[in-house]
Amino acid sequence: NFNIILIQEPWLSIKGKTQAIRNFSSIYPEPHREGGPRVRAVTLVSTSIGSDHYVKLPIDSPDVVGIDIKYGPDDWMRIINVY
Repeated sequence: NFNIILIQEPWLSIKGKTQAIRNFSSIYPEPHREGGPRVRAVTLVSTSIGSDHYVKLPIDSPDVVGIDIKYGPDDWMRIINVY
């Protein structure tokens, strides 16, 4: 089983979205908008990890996605997905 998946050069639809994967939330780089720069890194987080247990980091690059994951009462782990 996997809870976090880091993807580089993801397949994107015409609207710039990845294909949905059941039980995962897609975390895109900033800025992410239709017509914007091509996204080259996407992080998938399992829905078994509550959305209150991770925070997307404000990184201004289509090539980098960063998240902080809470894994204990006061413990956080930083994950950076770089193209």
